[in-house]
Amino acid sequence: MNQKINCEMINGKTSIITVLTIFIISCTSLQPKELRLEEPKLKEKLIITQSREKSPIKQIINVSKVLTLDQVITCIKNYNPRLQASKAVILEVQGSAQQQMLYPNPVLGFESEDMPLDNFGNFGRAENSVILRQRFIMPWKRNATQATLNKQIDIVKQDYIVFENQIVTEGKRTFFKLLAIQEKLTTTKRLLEIAKTSLDVSKKRVKTGEARNVESIRAQVECSQTILKIQELENEVDNTYQKLLLLMGMPDLKIKKLQGALFTKIPEFDLKEYLFKDHPELKKEGLNHDLAELKIQQAEKGRWPDVQVGIGIEDDNNENEESFRLSLEIPLPIFNRNQGKISEAKGSKQRAQNTIQATRNELKTNVDQYLRLYFTAQKQVNSYKEDIIPKASQTFELTKKLYQASEIGQIELLNAQQTLVKAELGYIDALADLWDYVIYLEYFTGAKLLPIKD
Repeated sequence: MNQKINCEMINGKTSIITVLTIFIISCTSLQPKELRLEEPKLKEKLIITQSREKSPIKQIINVSKVLTLDQVITCIKNYNPRLQASKAVILEVQGSAQQQMLYPNPVLGFESEDMPLDNFGNFGRAENSVILRQRFIMPWKRNATQATLNKQIDIVKQDYIVFENQIVTEGKRTFFKLLAIQEKLTTTKRLLEIAKTSLDVSKKRVKTGEARNVESIRAQVECSQTILKIQELENEVDNTYQKLLLLMGMPDLKIKKLQGALFTKIPEFDLKEYLFKDHPELKKEGLNHDLAELKIQQAEKGRWPDVQVGIGIEDDNNENEESFRLSLEIPLPIFNRNQGKISEAKGSKQRAQNTIQATRNELKTNVDQYLRLYFTAQKQVNSYKEDIIPKASQTFELTKKLYQASEIGQIELLNAQQTLVKAELGYIDALADLWDYVIYLEYFTGAKLLPIKD
């Protein structure tokens, strides 16, 4: 766009104010409107206006008196402080990008020459100049810069998605771990009742001479170990629950009852369908690769220097006349042709390509590892469910019938019951491991394997 500057003459003198005003307006109009970065669109979405105390999700939890996995994930996404801090980074990067796309301000300068030494400070006897300088950035450079900045914003947004995925995965693992610990605690308390009964029976048998003292001591050790195990599980419940609340961003929540599906059927899935499909980390590395290509283009266009234009008025008081000044500065790209930036950008592209492959390899390795663990845990769960627990239950029922027929003593009945409860504890451990591996596979494949509402 060509700008025409008309100098108004008043009594043979150029109006300085008029010239400077026209020049400033000209500089402003030269800023391409289509290159201005938009205001951050996520600002309203990123700021949580509701407090935790008045949030609808907390009211629902308080009414229902239980925590579900869906509620836990909703709280994590909305109230986890680290996740909210990660959202704020998006605003920071958007603001930084907006600042970088602003046009440089014009520089107003004043110069005074030929001032007499014997009358220093008397500008009326000197040649005074007022000049306004403006640096003009080439449009193709601004376009390249804007494309790079927009891609950086996309990367930060993807960083948030990756981090959210990590936090939510940890929340799922903690939820199922807490379910398993609570179930183990309930089952272990049953085991304690059996151990106490067994101890009482052993003491009676020792008194009547039916058994030696070692039987009573063994029962007492079993009872003490079970009590210690209960204390350990109670501490683990408190610690795991507190960790879950911290992940939810609600450390003061008092509800401890969970509503979960530890004993439901594990969902079947075909990992070939989901393997690395739209995985957040691969998407992020793909964006980094795109950014590296844009930086190469930006560096190549950066070879061409910016142009600086100056316009002003010179007032020669000795000759009693004013003159118009115009300056144009164009740096010559002789020594610095942005060679270093171009090489740096090409190196970044090569690194991004290698990182994509490395990320894919790591994901595949983790999937293979947790698939092996998953199938092993699945066999253990099936073994407990279809073989160990049914046989232990059958043994207990047969032993109970023999006891009722007075063919065996109470101690044998208690031992059979104890064996059944220990089998149930093993089943809970195997289930907890299986759910943990499912959650890990969900994370490393990018699949949705758990029936969670978005």
